[in-house]
Amino acid sequence: MKSMRKRVQAIGVVVAAVLWGMATLPVLAGDGDCDRCGHGESHKVCRLICEKKVIEIPCYSSRRETICVGGPCELGCRHGESVCHDGPCSDKQSCPSCSQGRTFAYQETIPGCPKQYTRKVLLRRKVKKEVTVYRWVLEDLCHDCEAKLPPSAAGPATPMPTPRVDAVVVPADAPGPRPWMRSR
Repeated sequence: MKSMRKRVQAIGVVVAAVLWGMATLPVLAGDGDCDRCGHGESHKVCRLICEKKVIEIPCYSSRRETICVGGPCELGCRHGESVCHDGPCSDKQSCPSCSQGRTFAYQETIPGCPKQYTRKVLLRRKVKKEVTVYRWVLEDLCHDCEAKLPPSAAGPATPMPTPRVDAVVVPADAPGPRPWMRSR
């Protein structure tokens, strides 16, 4: 009985979600009004927008730096001393680790003659450059708002962007083979 009740509740939640989605669908899809004035009977228009964008370009250079490197060392006297005599044990005679301790040994080194070397150090800096960026925007506009728009959002004095180098336009009546068209 309880499982049947849970199934009915689950189905009710799904049906409510579907009905809510269908009710909000026109709102999410757009209602066909003009984006600028809100007037009805609009249609979609592609507009070119010109914007400025700041790009950071990394630049690399180097500088020379003189450093000193010591020459080969000569070995000097050997030294050694016993350390760690005072262990945590109360009876130092019966504990082998506390009674022996450790020996610390080292040997003196006498530095040799230093040599000067020059090395390059890499330097990095960022240069900020402002570039023109074009993008297309899709808007719902009525005929009045479309007539008020300038011919190009970039303006008449701004040159239009050059076409991509890898995009080649071939006229339909151009002679020669077309490798992208296969004969069937």
